[in-house]
Amino acid sequence: MLKRATKKQTQIAMLKSEKILHIVRNVLKKKGYHFYTDVVGSRRFNTILVEDGEPYDIDVRLCITTNTKEKSAQVIFDTFYEEFYKLRNDNISVVKGTQSIKCQFYNLKKLIFTIEYVIVREDNIIRLDKNTKKRHWVQLKKKYETVYESFENLTSAEKEILIENYVIPLKIINKNKGEPKDSISVFIEGYNNFVKENGL
Repeated sequence: MLKRATKKQTQIAMLKSEKILHIVRNVLKKKGYHFYTDVVGSRRFNTILVEDGEPYDIDVRLCITTNTKEKSAQVIFDTFYEEFYKLRNDNISVVKGTQSIKCQFYNLKKLIFTIEYVIVREDNIIRLDKNTKKRHWVQLKKKYETVYESFENLTSAEKEILIENYVIPLKIINKNKGEPKDSISVFIEGYNNFVKENGL
């Protein structure tokens, strides 16, 4: 049965992430790479869904700052991937995604959760071109930033009503369809319904 992830589940994942990023940041800083992190997607809105005993995903942005001289998307991605890859062990695997570095966390060989690290610089994200097999910068869709701003402008009570009564039910419906929309699209749909029904 699908249900909202508990704070404990997400906190465990974020603590694991912080430990990894602490190591990666210290190494890359010596190589001239500087970044800060930003939690996005379902974790940002606390709308992660989990099925009993099934793994879940969390998205984290690695935001490259302007004092990083390297500009090449391919070089930046490969450099970050190399440092993440060094951290593999019996409980952590690291794989390349179309636009992310995926760290998969296991317990007794069972996948518990995955953290997907996407690398962004200003308004651009690194993505793999499936034809050329090269990574390049692609402009982020403005809808992502707009929805974050709209959410932060709500009161705590409004946020909880939006999530519990509009977003979570929609996410469950879409998950059960077998071909779910991305989290942001579902959130926007829920947010628009919330605004319409509440006259905001």
